[in-house]
Amino acid sequence: WLGLHEKQVTLGVRYIQLEPNSDYFTNTGVFNGAYIAEVIEGLPAAQAGVQVGDIIVAIDGANTTMEIDLRNRIYAHQPGDTVTLEILRDGEIFELDVTLRVATS
Repeated sequence: WLGLHEKQVTLGVRYIQLEPNSDYFTNTGVFNGAYIAEVIEGLPAAQAGVQVGDIIVAIDGANTTMEIDLRNRIYAHQPGDTVTLEILRDGEIFELDVTLRVATS
């Protein structure tokens, strides 16, 4: 789970960091990203419109890669920060703004 640790910011998703040669990238021009396997209702990603099957390719213009994955890109921020996610969905890339917060039970 991304972001369910006490006092760490949360996006509220479960994801799989994709290898650069993943079939998900075929004919997209994209080579890095995090496949969203689950979106947790009520947390920032769900509120912003992130969906299961989306691929987050960048946060604030910085790619999510095997070396610096989605978790590390998110954890570099503070609660209340708004980040811009670049999302690959249905072969198109678009942006969503998400305001991060600390996960609560």
